[in-house]
Amino acid sequence: MHAWRSRKLALWLASALAGTALALAAWSAWQAWRAAQQPPARPLIVAVATQLGSGALYVAQEQKLFERYGLRIKLRPFVLGREALQSVLNGNSDLAVLADTPLALALLRGEALTVLATLYESTTAMAVVARTDRGIQHGQDLAGKRIGTAHGTNGQYFLERYLDELGLGLSAVRVVDLAPEQFLTALETGAVDAVTLWYPDRARLAQRLPHATFTLQPRQPFVYRFVLAGRPATVRAEEASLRLLLQALRDANEAIRAEPDQAQAQIAQSNGLDPAALGPAFQPGDYVLSMQPSLLTALQDQADWARARGLVPERPRPDFRASLDPRLLASVAPAAASLPPPH
Repeated sequence: MHAWRSRKLALWLASALAGTALALAAWSAWQAWRAAQQPPARPLIVAVATQLGSGALYVAQEQKLFERYGLRIKLRPFVLGREALQSVLNGNSDLAVLADTPLALALLRGEALTVLATLYESTTAMAVVARTDRGIQHGQDLAGKRIGTAHGTNGQYFLERYLDELGLGLSAVRVVDLAPEQFLTALETGAVDAVTLWYPDRARLAQRLPHATFTLQPRQPFVYRFVLAGRPATVRAEEASLRLLLQALRDANEAIRAEPDQAQAQIAQSNGLDPAALGPAFQPGDYVLSMQPSLLTALQDQADWARARGLVPERPRPDFRASLDPRLLASVAPAAASLPPPH
């Protein structure tokens, strides 16, 4: 009798377990079917400047690091970070990779933006490149010359800082506002005597005028800095995805340092260049993921410059600190975020 009851109990348990397994299988199948009926998640659109400052995103894309974190990222290229930012302000992109100068100008105009991290810092990327046949071999030789730059960019800010260091000032030169696609042609044709240039355009110019130009840089290092920023509402709505995005960029920086030749080739290809053309401009250590007090200082300095030059409407200087949010970065790379969260 006892043995019969034991067999009956065993059969009941087996039947129950089988039923449970079937129920779980059915539930899983239903969940998979339901997920298949849902439209795929909208990709995050990141507007990038086609410059070295966007290199970590190119590497992450080429090495499929976004997919590793289940992200759908679409990179939308622009020649300037200023244009990438405008894409965000127009509602056509979710995030922008841009230099700190157009960021400072936008904040001064009253735009609401949140900065998630600094992505790139270089002290060698930016320079004044001049025609040697115009008698320019030293910084002082720029006096009386026509210098092309793009207004409202870090190129303009760099040029004016350099002229101040030389003791020349704006009155000693003629500054010509150029679109980025005009830089190389204007210098080639002699429409200007010099231009402010960064990579990859410096590499392209070296290929087109290999013996006709001279590169000038200030004694005081100029930090060519790129950041990742978006609208506050986007940051709030996409917080989980943005945390994963920062993890992917952290991995990209590690890949750049671990395999620099491969990364250089990927960044050069994304900018339409032969890897050798980047030469010493490619420095793995320039690719950083950080939120440092130096970014706040840079924004404040550029704001003072822009207000003094009348580049923005007259209004009190905003609290830039309120636009720098290190929380997501600190959750991914605590040591990289030395700027305390805003109050």
